[in-house]
Amino acid sequence: MIIEANEAILTMFGYEEHEAIGKSALGFVASEYRDQAQRNLLLGYEEPYEIVSVKKDGIHFDLEVRGKTSLYRGRAVRVTAVRDVTERKKAER
Repeated sequence: MIIEANEAILTMFGYEEHEAIGKSALGFVASEYRDQAQRNLLLGYEEPYEIVSVKKDGIHFDLEVRGKTSLYRGRAVRVTAVRDVTERKKAER
């Protein structure tokens, strides 16, 4: 569940802060990549990996994800950094 989001991520996905807070992180992931993303979350995987994400308007795009478990206000949370790699993926193809 999203507990905090910066302006860059909100802009990237097309959400207002009040729409993103409380939403499942997996809700931002294309259905065919949800199992991979969930597995990485549950295992605490910390290496970068690529998935396809979905913006609020339904547009799919390539995303690099890197997460890390950390303490936030006394509890373990997953801090995740993402990067839109759509242009890089197009150039590779």
